[in-house]
Amino acid sequence: MLATSKAIIVIVLSWLMAAMFTEAQTLPRVGQVLWEIRYDGFGPDGGIAYAEDVGLLFAGASGRVLVVRGTTGEVLDTIYTSTEEWRIRPDVPPMRDVVDISCSRDGKVLCLTVSIGSNSKTVIMDYPSKRIIKDSLYVGRRDEWTNVRVKVSPMGRYVVAPDTTRSVTAPGQFQIRLFDLLQDTSYVLDGGAWARCDFDDAERHMVFVSRGSTGTAMCGNRVSIATLGEGAPVIKHTQEYGWPAISGDGRYVMSSGYGLAIGFSPYPTAIPRARVIETETGKVVWSLDGDFSGGDNGSGYSEFGIPAWSKDAGRLFCARDSKSLPADWRARIFYNTTDTVPFQRIADSCRYIGLRWTESGGSTSNSQLTIGFTSGRGGYLRAESLVPTTSSVTGSTFAGDGGVVYPNPMTGTVTVSCSSNSVATAWTIYSTGGEEVATGSLSPATTSEGTAYTFVLPRTVRAGAYMLQLQCGVASICARKVVVQ
Repeated sequence: MLATSKAIIVIVLSWLMAAMFTEAQTLPRVGQVLWEIRYDGFGPDGGIAYAEDVGLLFAGASGRVLVVRGTTGEVLDTIYTSTEEWRIRPDVPPMRDVVDISCSRDGKVLCLTVSIGSNSKTVIMDYPSKRIIKDSLYVGRRDEWTNVRVKVSPMGRYVVAPDTTRSVTAPGQFQIRLFDLLQDTSYVLDGGAWARCDFDDAERHMVFVSRGSTGTAMCGNRVSIATLGEGAPVIKHTQEYGWPAISGDGRYVMSSGYGLAIGFSPYPTAIPRARVIETETGKVVWSLDGDFSGGDNGSGYSEFGIPAWSKDAGRLFCARDSKSLPADWRARIFYNTTDTVPFQRIADSCRYIGLRWTESGGSTSNSQLTIGFTSGRGGYLRAESLVPTTSSVTGSTFAGDGGVVYPNPMTGTVTVSCSSNSVATAWTIYSTGGEEVATGSLSPATTSEGTAYTFVLPRTVRAGAYMLQLQCGVASICARKVVVQ
């Protein structure tokens, strides 16, 4: 839920309190490893995407894409990209490195950018048939597309890819092309530097980066909104800048970062900030400003960088490096968009890096921003929890008795072991704040085998971190920290 009149008062009070104190509370650390697999014999690349509806993770590597079960890290399939169909011309070997990936929520439509040496191309593929639907959307030098990311819309109707058409506002740069797979049409959009885009769940709107005026500043990363339908997209420019996102219901546009000069220069033209605005009216409903005091040599270019937003517009992950902030807040941190004070930060050992991307590593997350997936950075593919997993529930006990919950992250049928001599008759799931989320009964005659208990997790339990408690009557006999996928 976004700012109401009551929440606005809370924001003001929070800001005043933060201004009064030079030291802030230590933020809770998150980033517990849920699973990890190693790339053995082939290197990871920057491409990574998550098909949330089916729980599949697509991770790019040298000569292949690994298809991985998001809950367990089990490798289910491999898409090879070193065959003849991945060749762009006879004198160039087949494309090898899968450096960029996007997918529909059901995993049936993939967009891949693959490269070898200085050559690259972008294709659209059907999965699981692995048939290339559209080949060579873009063919060119490897360094030409690195500031443009491919994107597949949630239901797979639209795909955004680099285009070799030169920009009108910046002739030295390329534009982006929006493909409508349903109508079999495409449209060129004047995408800006560091071009990113995002769609709402119904595919009615797309936000993307363009070049133009945002008030008094000319920016190469102005946020624009495309209304989609049967014909050409209708474009509306906003006064926002930064890396854009849009909420799943399409009501809010989110942005984070500083105003970037037109062209490839990182020279800033407007202060770093994070904002949420109403899509239809442009009204600002949440905003937080930063400055350029931090970073190397006072550049502050990381301020509000590498962002990721939950699809309900309620949660932001970003980097802060302003020296005006307490030291514990100058890190990869999380905000609720009803507040101006961060509520948790990434642990130093956590590899999740939001939208940060290189040719050898990248990150993605689920729509609730509670699970992060990271490829590369040491040759690993890893899943990490982005919610606290160390809180206790009043009246519960946590025994280090070697008992386990399987699977964890939890989904579907759950099995719990407990060393207590008492027989459990019920289970309860609590939030990290101690609120009851779901409960159910256990029948020892049919669901207990020794000290193992099995039950079905209700679909109403949302993704996140919880405490699972087994009870005998009103007494708690054991508790387990769990994550729901």
